[in-house]
Amino acid sequence: MALLQVGGGLLQHHLAGQETAGGVVIAPVHRLARLVVELGGLLRDRRELQLDALAARRDVRDTAAHLPQQGGLVAVGLVQPVLQRLGVLAARTPRAPPPGDALTNAHAHKPTGRVAPVVDETEPGKGRATPTRREAEAARKKQMKTPMSRKEQRKRDAAAREEIRLKQRAALKSGDERYLPAREQGPVRRFCRDYVDRRYNVAEFLLPFLIVLLILFAVAGSMSSSVSAFLTVVIYPVVILTTVLDEFLMVRGLRRELKARFGPDAVKGSVLYAVLRSTQLRRFRLPKPQVARGEKLGTNYR
Repeated sequence: MALLQVGGGLLQHHLAGQETAGGVVIAPVHRLARLVVELGGLLRDRRELQLDALAARRDVRDTAAHLPQQGGLVAVGLVQPVLQRLGVLAARTPRAPPPGDALTNAHAHKPTGRVAPVVDETEPGKGRATPTRREAEAARKKQMKTPMSRKEQRKRDAAAREEIRLKQRAALKSGDERYLPAREQGPVRRFCRDYVDRRYNVAEFLLPFLIVLLILFAVAGSMSSSVSAFLTVVIYPVVILTTVLDEFLMVRGLRRELKARFGPDAVKGSVLYAVLRSTQLRRFRLPKPQVARGEKLGTNYR
């Protein structure tokens, strides 16, 4: 308020003493000296408030605590041109920020007005031991380290994929669900595998039988046409019909068990998964069977 009164009084003196466009202002010397001192203090506050950065929409420190000073600097905008015209105060040029200011350069591209918190991802989670200081430092340095080139980045990605592939291969043999592929995970898929592995399936012996039947066709065709006709008309259709009937019985029992244990929604996609597994020989199935043939299935699939 005092500054506004000083500025108002100076403008009144200016109007009272103005005779022409190039006239001078008649004012006491001591009032001008006092005004120069107050203006110097406000200019110093202006530099500390970083209002240049605020006008350029860059990040500044907390400006909410300096709102009264900002209001006072509005009056400086009125008084400063008058003093420059009198020659009492030289015109100031805005000082550019130093080129090495990393904070200004970092915020110049995308200002947010807030400082993002730094999250320490090495904090121990529930169920694991607290890492030592050396381990935490090593994890933090590893996380902050950036690849030097695209070739190094591709090498890292390939190493990560290879590690995941090796873990999945080991899990397919051991049945460890933590590292199984996504299509093999879950209690529903585990129950389907156990349901198929516990029974004898005709479909798993279909391919070996067809190979034997093809050899018999070749041998019988050169010896007797009646034997070849018997294999074609009787044996081959019986094998196919038996396989279809066995698969039908397996699917019906699987549907009933899935609805009783997991609900109707669990049936979708699970039947085809079980049928494809039943067509493979037991020793070549992946993930490896975890139950014996004829073993009774438990209830711990949740």
